[in-house]
Amino acid sequence: MDSISLNSIDIAFANAQYQRGNRIRISHFLSDDSARELKALVDTIPYYHQACFYDGQAQLIPPKKFSELDLKARQEFIKKIYVQAADATGFWYGRYQPEGAGALIYDQIKSWLESSVILDFVRAVTGHENLSKVTTQITCFKPGDFLTRHNDVVPVENRKVAYVLNLPNQWHPDWGGLLQFYTEHGQPLEAWSPEYNSFGLFDVSHPHSVTSVSQFSPQNRITISGWFHSD
Repeated sequence: MDSISLNSIDIAFANAQYQRGNRIRISHFLSDDSARELKALVDTIPYYHQACFYDGQAQLIPPKKFSELDLKARQEFIKKIYVQAADATGFWYGRYQPEGAGALIYDQIKSWLESSVILDFVRAVTGHENLSKVTTQITCFKPGDFLTRHNDVVPVENRKVAYVLNLPNQWHPDWGGLLQFYTEHGQPLEAWSPEYNSFGLFDVSHPHSVTSVSQFSPQNRITISGWFHSD
């Protein structure tokens, strides 16, 4: 990951954009070679656990465990997930669980995000000078996957800024998987398509969702996302 480099970005301009709405999406974030290298690394991930909200708690289900359920049990499980989603509660998507030799992928990406290059960049753009820690997750939204409206405020974790680095190729907005922002009263405000090699930053207090990926989407929505925390 030492070879991953950013394109030239006007920090002052980016800071001004962020301050207008406490959010910014930067296109062409990484150099072309770096974007290809990072995507190739993530593409080696063999499988994702299923992240969901079920029976009142967040769960992360290994794919083998879910596949061992009989067809009726799987159908009932997913039906309950969708019933909850209709009441604006829950999520259903793939999340990489670092384990075994594959954990090196996660460690490399997390170390890069915690490097002075990235931390200094995010501090300068957002104005949060005391950012010191990064939480990282690699996610895969397949057709039908979603994340309902919420914010990312967790006071005990000192989350300040959420981020998302998009890796899908030539994503079409009709395929869904949009990062949708809302007003405090739930009115749609702005939506970001997961444009390849774009990097989004937004204040954790922003209500947002990831709209359901369309059943006709020809690819999955692969992203690296998480939060920058203060001391």
